[in-house]
Amino acid sequence: MPRGHVLNLGYSRNLGGPNIKDTINARPGFAYLTGLEWYSQNIDGMPSASVLREDHTRYPLFAQFLSPEQKEQLQSHHDEAPYPGIAGLLGLAHTPRSRMALCHACIREDLRTQGFATWRREHLVPAAFMCAVHEEPLMTFCDVCEAGHRRRRSNWKITTQCICRIHSMKPIRSEDNRGTEAGIGMAKMIGQVLRGQAPKLLTAESSTFTLGHEFGFRLMANHKANERLLEALKEKCGSDVIDFWGIRETTAKRLVGAVTRCGVVRNPIHHLAAVYTISGSLTNFENAHMAAQSAEKHRFESEQSRPESEKLRRKCRFLRGQDYVDSFQSLPEEEQLRLTEKYRGWLMNELQQTPQITRTELWNRPKNRSAIRHFQLIDCAFFEEYFPPPIEGRNRVPSNLNGFLSRLKEHLARKHKLAIQTLPMDRISKTYLLSNFPGETSKSQQLLSREAQELIATYAETHAAYRKRIAALKKMKSETYREGLADA
Repeated sequence: MPRGHVLNLGYSRNLGGPNIKDTINARPGFAYLTGLEWYSQNIDGMPSASVLREDHTRYPLFAQFLSPEQKEQLQSHHDEAPYPGIAGLLGLAHTPRSRMALCHACIREDLRTQGFATWRREHLVPAAFMCAVHEEPLMTFCDVCEAGHRRRRSNWKITTQCICRIHSMKPIRSEDNRGTEAGIGMAKMIGQVLRGQAPKLLTAESSTFTLGHEFGFRLMANHKANERLLEALKEKCGSDVIDFWGIRETTAKRLVGAVTRCGVVRNPIHHLAAVYTISGSLTNFENAHMAAQSAEKHRFESEQSRPESEKLRRKCRFLRGQDYVDSFQSLPEEEQLRLTEKYRGWLMNELQQTPQITRTELWNRPKNRSAIRHFQLIDCAFFEEYFPPPIEGRNRVPSNLNGFLSRLKEHLARKHKLAIQTLPMDRISKTYLLSNFPGETSKSQQLLSREAQELIATYAETHAAYRKRIAALKKMKSETYREGLADA
């Protein structure tokens, strides 16, 4: 099989191989292949697991921006058993899921050259919507048929017609000239990374470093590098495309290095979109990175004096960690009480103005860093009395839950209607109802809220409700048949 074509290893159950369908929360092997070591050892003519992983999966794209430990976890997922939460490991929680996408021109070319057509991994990358070779929009099935394909792993045979015969295939996205150019540029860079043609210095850390220099992070007073990055992204690619790729304010802050508590961004789509914005291609990224390194060296006289200069500059701004605790405890008792009352008064005033404010919103308020630092290091008990720590490390449900529930209800009603019209004999499950809904593959606190779960339960069928509905349908059909016989 040519390099870059996707293998369909769904027949492993007939050969006694690993059955990913029996694992909890496992994704289809079509999207995130597992058990490659077993296939390499037990199927004649099959290449090694490393060749399968490098040439026929999306591993090279994801591994380019992962840490060494994360690369080992991803390799273990492909070669051995599935890794739980693989989308979170790859940073894909806020990116649209990979669609069953295909290019009609590529299929015609496959049929002409080799007599059969196969899926291509660059078309299955999350957020890809253009073919880099033919510069045509990628096509996908209607929501009902795609969900059916994902549930029935035996139906992965490639086709250019929608399975339901009711709807026609549709493009993943329809964009203007600017969005189309951005999609083509993204597809070409994805192809380069998958084929191993990306610069070796392209990593999540080097991209963050270059973007921080490009948009003036820590070089300007009152820097707002993330806002400049978002503005450049929207100017280069278009607002709709940026929203589709899932790049928002927090992601922009992490991309330029303004927020480090969550680590660097691991999502390859976000990094490639930023690289396309500043350089237009991966080749020009090397020049931008070298320029950033030269500016950094020029900023300090030598590498030996750099840590001391940074420490001195940081100390002039504010103290951190244990330094702040020691400084606070060295103050007279009256001064400590004065500062404590000052920060407590600030917090109570914020709560009075916005009773539903969350920790994240409080952190983003202007001129609040000193108070937040004080509550984190000194007066933690008072702060947690009004802002309890999030459950299991997750944030509280945002205050815009009503808007989310409205969008969710509209989506569930549409999918329920489509299921009744096209697949009346299939059970309407939660998985089917949530397919293609934003947040379905992420640990969305909104989606896990009690209100959202109750709304999903009203549309999803239990096994008992499904059997009852099928019995009613069969009874109605038999009565209609008997009435027809009587009329005859």
